[in-house]
Amino acid sequence: MTVSSISQFRCLLTCVLVEGTTHRLSNFWIPLEEYTKVTMEGLVRGDPYVPAGRVVDDHKKFEEGKLELAEKMYGQFKAMTQT
Repeated sequence: MTVSSISQFRCLLTCVLVEGTTHRLSNFWIPLEEYTKVTMEGLVRGDPYVPAGRVVDDHKKFEEGKLELAEKMYGQFKAMTQT
């Protein structure tokens, strides 16, 4: 399974949990239309991660750059082991 397909699977799984069914939950969750729009745009672009709603800022703060760093380290490790 690729990172992209895992991301798509996670997005589809959480789709049913996005829109709050009570007043209290509706203050926490984003509207389904907004979530679907943001998620589908990210999936079409091929983004490995598609944060939506309140987690966007946290994702930028804690997760951005980790995938690129891991890919770089993997490339360096692979180059070292091939010689």
